Amino acid sequence: MNATKNISLIVLLFVICLSSEASKKREQYFSHLGKYGIELQSNNDYSKYIGKDVMYIREPTSDFPCEKNKLLTIKKFSVDKDKISINLVEKDGKKKYKLEASIGYQTNFWGTKFKEDFRIDNSKTVPLLLIDEYNATQKEWLGKEFVGESGNKYKVVDLPIDETGFKFVYKSISTGEEFMIHCYYSDALKLIGKKYTHPEVKGFYEIVEIEDHIDKKEGNYKVGVRYSESKTNQIFQYMLDELPWKAFAFDVETQLTATLVQVEKPENSDIRYGETIAINDSSVTKYRYTDNVIDIIIFAENKYFSFNLKNNSKSSIKVVWDEAAFIDHNGETSKVMHNGIKYSERESSQPASVIIKGAKLDDVAIPTKCVSYSNSLKEWTTDPMLIKEGEVKLMIPIQIKETVNEYVFAFNVKRKYKHPQFIKEKYLKMTDQFE
Repeated sequence: MNATKNISLIVLLFVICLSSEASKKREQYFSHLGKYGIELQSNNDYSKYIGKDVMYIREPTSDFPCEKNKLLTIKKFSVDKDKISINLVEKDGKKKYKLEASIGYQTNFWGTKFKEDFRIDNSKTVPLLLIDEYNATQKEWLGKEFVGESGNKYKVVDLPIDETGFKFVYKSISTGEEFMIHCYYSDALKLIGKKYTHPEVKGFYEIVEIEDHIDKKEGNYKVGVRYSESKTNQIFQYMLDELPWKAFAFDVETQLTATLVQVEKPENSDIRYGETIAINDSSVTKYRYTDNVIDIIIFAENKYFSFNLKNNSKSSIKVVWDEAAFIDHNGETSKVMHNGIKYSERESSQPASVIIKGAKLDDVAIPTKCVSYSNSLKEWTTDPMLIKEGEVKLMIPIQIKETVNEYVFAFNVKRKYKHPQFIKEKYLKMTDQFE
């Protein structure tokens, strides 16, 4: 019985200790001052900071009850394995303080944070701003004008201090816009106005701001760029090592487009030669072919043909799907399937579509060789039928009474710019897009 009580007491004491350790959890404070603060020293030698004047830039904490923006002088450093201690005194010498910071993100046996209010590591500093360094930077930069590669002028108008450090506030002289760079990225000021060009693109991209992105590789920054021809002045964010290729990826994006170049009409002498015209749509160019039997609007998309077929004859006609065919870039033939046919039955016989006099059929034609079942996706998928430049054809067999008439629609496939408004004229001419 006594043994049971002793075990219960031990468990209770364990829980109390655990709760006590857990109560030590607290938020840790840090800044990103870089060279304008006290940086972690690999050799634990902080003697270069002794005697330096600093400004405490955060609100008071329970362990460090110093007023925000109070000027202090560093008197002493002491360092052990996991902690750094800094002795400071107010400029008038009346009050003394001791700031303790954990070195890195520390945990103890219980998995809880160490009790220090502050932290210091390779990218984070304690919230003590070196006054001489700040004043020297302010003297050098405040009011300074500089010109970027783009020719745009900028001017530094303020260096406000906040709890994370201070900012370089600079203004575009041409537009009046203001931007900010954190002092942690002060070396990146030289990037403002940097210009990126592409041989095919009319305009250029210019770096206009540096974003806060503390977890950066050395020399890499998150930057905001603007396109010189933009009407919205939108700013796009990229990592510096993604430029210029990622910025221009949208501008030079291409796609395969199919242009109807020929309609081979049936040899039936009763069918007169028809007329073909292009119909410009907002997203795709459609083509209309008309004779005394059919009136069809047709266009080729990436994975299938879409068409609207009207019966112009004086009797019903049929689309004979079992005889319809797709001819690819290499001249190889495939069956086609259309709306209403199950993917699993794509190679089976397909009933003909009957179109009575004056009626229309709105349908698609999908090459069956492009359709397959994906075991990984567990679904049916359709691969593109337009895979390279060249010529593809769709043969639609139209039956009039007992005679099957073959209409062959030949499309020339070329790679063209998706956003020609950004492209220089000579490159548009190369893709027959010059207007």
